[in-house]
Amino acid sequence: MSIEPIYLSIDKLFHSAFVFRVPKYQRNYAWDEEQINDFLEDLMKCYESAKSGNRRHHFFGGIVSIEKSVTGSSRSDCEIVDGQQRLATFIILMSRVIKICEELQREATASNDHDNKDLAQSRIPRLQETYLIFKDEINRKPITLDKVELSGPDQRFFKDLLYNVTPPPVPNRESHNRLLDAFERLEKNLRDILSTKSSIGDRLDILKAIEDILIEDFTVIHITTESKGEAYRLFQVLNNRGMSLTAGDLLRSSTLELLDNPTFTNQQDSAEATWDNILSPQPEITEAFLRTYFSSVHGKRPSRVKLQIKE
Repeated sequence: MSIEPIYLSIDKLFHSAFVFRVPKYQRNYAWDEEQINDFLEDLMKCYESAKSGNRRHHFFGGIVSIEKSVTGSSRSDCEIVDGQQRLATFIILMSRVIKICEELQREATASNDHDNKDLAQSRIPRLQETYLIFKDEINRKPITLDKVELSGPDQRFFKDLLYNVTPPPVPNRESHNRLLDAFERLEKNLRDILSTKSSIGDRLDILKAIEDILIEDFTVIHITTESKGEAYRLFQVLNNRGMSLTAGDLLRSSTLELLDNPTFTNQQDSAEATWDNILSPQPEITEAFLRTYFSSVHGKRPSRVKLQIKE
């Protein structure tokens, strides 16, 4: 097995010829108010430091993925083992930068501010092709792919929010509520910063300063492996920024891992849909049920759930 760790900025990670996919065994989007506030605090510390002329670096830990080459393409498909919360949140941030940049382009057009209109117009496709989409060519046919694709229950909702679909999508599960909250909090933070400036040019400069943080200050270690078995074991011991997996998350992961074989594709799809329905309410409801069930079977309360490495 080959494991290759690479230390790089967020911008360089997204400029790499990678398309990231969240596999079925992964939990859905899980960052809540605490994690988003931590992310915003990191962002603002770097922003204020850059304003004062002293850049501040922030390391976001590891992104672990299973790398698979694509026949006839220069890209690799990366199945995310650990780090989907961070990757999704980086994309949410930059999608809000793009949204506001589009608004400033329209404002500049309306006021005949051709220089700022052209500047905003030039940035939008560049940011989209860095953080949102990957343009590829397979067998002489051009295709456009999502740079990051979340798992089934989240992807459509996530994509509609990324591209500001109207009417906006309605959340129907806890992970949707968390995604929506992340979009709203990150956008509000950006607008609060922009509210300190009135000119279009100054506001465009602020958006560029936010982009520069992902170019110069925010870093990760990207660890790739070709071994799915090792990736499953890594998944069971790694967590995202201190957020432990619930008992339901772990059982979902273990169930889908056991069925991760082409022979059992239909059964895995069925199990995935069943687990998604089970975990769609607040995760603590499932956690409380599993603990109560454990007590009724074993006659004692369970200890805190710990993730076990399969031998």
